[in-house]
Amino acid sequence: MTEETSVLLSITNEWGGLIGSSYKEFLHHPWIVLAPLFSFMLLILLLKIILSGIEESTKIK
Repeated sequence: MTEETSVLLSITNEWGGLIGSSYKEFLHHPWIVLAPLFSFMLLILLLKIILSGIEESTKIK
């Protein structure tokens, strides 16, 4: 008797489903998450700089 392995795929392609379907890749190559993590951190930093510039320019003197 052979044992079949089933692969579950996310139909909606949401982040949770995509991460869950490829968690074995993350276990073998944990550095894969660093690029999206640093990109997200850079995006937050740039948005904070933009918002502080907008707030500073709209202050009533």
